[in-house]
Amino acid sequence: MHAISSASHRSIQAAIGPSLNSSRRRTAMAKAVLAIAAFGVAAIWAQDIDEVPNGLTTENDVNDAKLLSRDVCEMKNALTDLDRFVNNLPDYASARDVFVDGMTLDDANLQELAEMDLSDEDLPSWSLFADYYGSNAFIDDFVRPPLCQGLADEGYCAGHTDGPLESASRNEYVLKTMQNWIPLTMSIADMERAISSLEDGNNDEARMSWDRAYAFYVGADPLTEDCSPYTTTFKRESNYGIPEGRNQDMIMDAFVDGASAIESGNVDELEEAYRLILGMHMVTYAQATTRYANFLDVLGEAQAPAFDQKAEGEIFYNLIAPYVSLVDPEGDDVVRAVFDDPNIDPEAGQGYYCQVEAVMRCFVQSLSEYGVTEEEYGLLENAVEECNVSCDGDQMPVDF
Repeated sequence: MHAISSASHRSIQAAIGPSLNSSRRRTAMAKAVLAIAAFGVAAIWAQDIDEVPNGLTTENDVNDAKLLSRDVCEMKNALTDLDRFVNNLPDYASARDVFVDGMTLDDANLQELAEMDLSDEDLPSWSLFADYYGSNAFIDDFVRPPLCQGLADEGYCAGHTDGPLESASRNEYVLKTMQNWIPLTMSIADMERAISSLEDGNNDEARMSWDRAYAFYVGADPLTEDCSPYTTTFKRESNYGIPEGRNQDMIMDAFVDGASAIESGNVDELEEAYRLILGMHMVTYAQATTRYANFLDVLGEAQAPAFDQKAEGEIFYNLIAPYVSLVDPEGDDVVRAVFDDPNIDPEAGQGYYCQVEAVMRCFVQSLSEYGVTEEEYGLLENAVEECNVSCDGDQMPVDF
């Protein structure tokens, strides 16, 4: 529960679901792992992949997962490079082609990941998201309309070409989904698979899943390109006065600790590493959500549109909304209302920043069982105002 100034307190309801330690269906999990691994590896592309100095040294060849970030980079170029604009608009057709056909690998594409249905596995986070969004293809449901708006009504885009979005909104919806939502969903799913495998005594399978989780997070070029969740973490911690790289170091250390836990067969330690990484992801996207609410206050005072700021806040929030809804369903409604419809201009005097900051700060306070504190969240630099926030201390459930 949180409050802003004199606003009434709201109760936070913790929902306790099936335990992460419950029995998994080995055959379903193995089927999904093999389906993703079937992407294959392009060795010639792998020669210049960045290695994070303090990152995980993978035991398995997971460059296929890393290299998908280069497709994200190519989509970003198509939508932001002015020299590639078509009729004064971003080159959405080329971005769609990269999404559908892939550019880096022969057998891999982002579309397959966006449409992947993991409902036959016991993956707590994926199930939580599917329930919250009411769909087993929640990422594709979200990204297909903005990607396909105005394109030929055929193939992947058939029936999805009408839409009212401005280019600035479309770009944010598409690119932030590609860079963040898809790879993080795959990474979290692989971490949860690793726990299942280790519970079943299959250390090799657990290590493969853990390595892939790391690969989806860092991407191919985390030190030189802004195309993976790894760089999002760096950017957001710098906005909140966090000492340079500290939050990122916590994530890297947890990946290393998780690999050690797999080697020793310690399920409890692997779950602890998983929870810390997941908690730090929640912090990153809570920071991002609040930052864009702050922009809305600035633009509201200027009586200016906020096509990209509203869209960016919404897509960042999408990555944590199901978790927030577990502990603060009313707060979830507040954040959704703030970022509703990017075509509606923000209004002056609405206090968007403090509305969202109250929800996000209390959410971060609920993550103590994940090894996360407010110190990792920090305080937004250049915020429009100081918010008076109080929380009731309820905690995010470890099992859901």
